[in-house]
Amino acid sequence: MSTRILNRPLVTAEVGGLRESYHEQRAYFEKHPEGAQEYLSMGETQVKVEVDRIDLAAWSVVASMLMCFDDFVMKR
Repeated sequence: MSTRILNRPLVTAEVGGLRESYHEQRAYFEKHPEGAQEYLSMGETQVKVEVDRIDLAAWSVVASMLMCFDDFVMKR
């Protein structure tokens, strides 16, 4: 599978690892919904729309993991 999120396609092992991490984080936040709320309350921007906070927190952790890749590129 070739998913382009970084400045190069992700390899299958990376996609699988991110998918596994999402499921682990989602399971954690389902057991600890207060942790999801705490995680999402960090920073200056508050979540204003009605979304599944557990899912949002899990995806936010995955996004944070992606930004830690050496190959992550942000265009301004």
